[in-house]
Order: sequence, then C-alpha cells, then structure tokens
Amino acid sequence: MMNRSLRSLISSSINRLISRSSSTFHSRVSSSDRGVALMMTLLIIALATIIVAELTHTGQLDQRAYRSLSESIQADYGLKSALNFSLRILELPNIPGKGQGTWQGEWWAQVASLPNLPIEGVNGEIRLLISDEYGKFPLNAVAQGATTNTQNTQGSGPVPPIPGTNPAVTKWRESLRDLFLDLGFKQEKGEMGKGRTPGDIMFGAADQVAVIADWIDTDHEALKDPNFDGEGTEGRKLDRSFFTGRPLRRLSDLLLVPGMTLERLSRVAPYVNVVPNTSSQAKININTAPAETLVALKISADQVADILRLRTDNPIEQAQADATEPAAS
Repeated sequence: MMNRSLRSLISSSINRLISRSSSTFHSRVSSSDRGVALMMTLLIIALATIIVAELTHTGQLDQRAYRSLSESIQADYGLKSALNFSLRILELPNIPGKGQGTWQGEWWAQVASLPNLPIEGVNGEIRLLISDEYGKFPLNAVAQGATTNTQNTQGSGPVPPIPGTNPAVTKWRESLRDLFLDLGFKQEKGEMGKGRTPGDIMFGAADQVAVIADWIDTDHEALKDPNFDGEGTEGRKLDRSFFTGRPLRRLSDLLLVPGMTLERLSRVAPYVNVVPNTSSQAKININTAPAETLVALKISADQVADILRLRTDNPIEQAQADATEPAAS
C-alpha cells in the first residue's frame, strides 16, 4: 500500500513538474513570437515609408523636369518668333522723306519703345531691342595697323613698322580708355582669382586697353606705345599663355582677357562691338552711337547734344566717324 501511494505521489509530482515546464516553455515561445512579429511590422512600415518618400521625390523631380522642358520649348519658340518679327521689321522700307542710311528714326529703332509682347501660354513676356553694332566702339581697332614703312637712313631697306605706333590706332586706344574711364574702370583690388591679374589688382582704364591690345595682337610682346599712357603685360607681368594673338570674335571673349570680369563686361557690353576690321576701316555711326561713345570720340558736349537732337528727325550726313576725325560739326 505504502509503496503504491509513494509511487502515486511521485508520479503526480513529476506530471505537475512536466505540466508546469511545458506551460512556461509555451509562454516563452509565444512572447518571442510577439517580439518578432512586432519587429517585422516596424520593418515593413519603415520600408513602406521609404518607398512612398522615394516615389514622391521621383514624382516631384519628374514634374520639375517636365515643367523645365515645357518652359524651355516655350522660350525657344518665343525666341524664334521674336527673331522672325525683328527680321520683318528690318525689311520694312525707310520712312518716306526721312533720308537714307541707318539712324534712330527708322522702324527698327522704335522697337524698344513698344510694350512687352505677352504670348498666351508662355510663362513670361518678350521684349525686343534692336541695336546697330556699327554705332558701338570697335574693340579690335585698338590692336590693328602700324606706321607706314619709311626708308631706312642706313640704306638697308624699309624700316620695319613699330607695332602699336600708328596714330589712328593710338586714337582708338585713347577713345576706348576714355570710355572705360567714363564707365568707372580704375585700378583697384579685385576678388581673388576673378580677373587673373598680378596680385588680383584690377587694371585701370588705360592699362586695360593695353592688355586688350596685347590679347589681340600677334607680336607676343607687351604693348609699348610712346603716345599712349597704357602699359601692356604680355610676357612681362603675365605669362604669354594668357594671350591668344587673335581678334575678338564675340563679346564673351573679353572674359578671357586678363582684368576683364563679368561685372566689367556687363558695363561695357552696350557700347562696344567685335566687328572684324582694322583701325583704318573702323567707323562709328554717329546716327546710332550712344552719348557715351560720342564723348569718348572726343566730340564736345555741345556737339553731342546737337547730334542727339538732330538725328531724331533726320539722319546726319557723313554719319561715319572715327577716333581721328570725329566728323561732327
């Protein structure tokens, strides 16, 4: 009896222990599963958030790209329309009874006074301005020409021309110097590396003209003109690699000239051109030249005022002026 009762007690205790262990194990497994499920849920939410954010960002980029493309196409067609309209204006005949030649009384010169041209569906407006390039200062003239050969007194043939000493060239240099002075060019400290000048010191008006002449001429030497107060720098203060030895072909070429910055270019752009010509061929049309250019040609203030007044009604005859003979009376 006793043994049976003892065995029954032991069996019952073992069963209770097994039952309790099994319950604890299942409890632990269930808690672990819940932790894993929570982590998986958080991971899925994070991935979904990333995907949604990426899709939103991609959509915004696509929208901006489409808008940029659309505005680019609009601007391209707007520009072409403006150019075609300008060409039609230039084809208009001269105003009857107003003489011939290029002057401020022609139809093309009135375009600037027109209101802006709104175009339906285009983001912005178009404004036209037509200007006569021959009414601007010819930059390439400051480095063209030389003195006429004279007979060598030693009897060994003609004397080689001295680059940069042609009186006409000197006059053009002086006129460009005066224009630069009027536009505020002066020797001053510039931003580091902007003007590519020694010590970042920006050139004064006369020296800037000389450096432009150095950039254009082909002699690979610093400008030396005894009749001009500007001083060149090619091969002396600056390496020759800064100078190309060719005429300016577009206004943006000025940014390659030491001392010329974007800010300086913006100041001179309305008054200069890069028409390929020599100093003897270079002319300025006083019927379209701005007052600043006329003053730089050493035309007196009274004469400039008369020119501006007279050319509003009729073109002035003999309208081509150069720096040697301003041709204004």
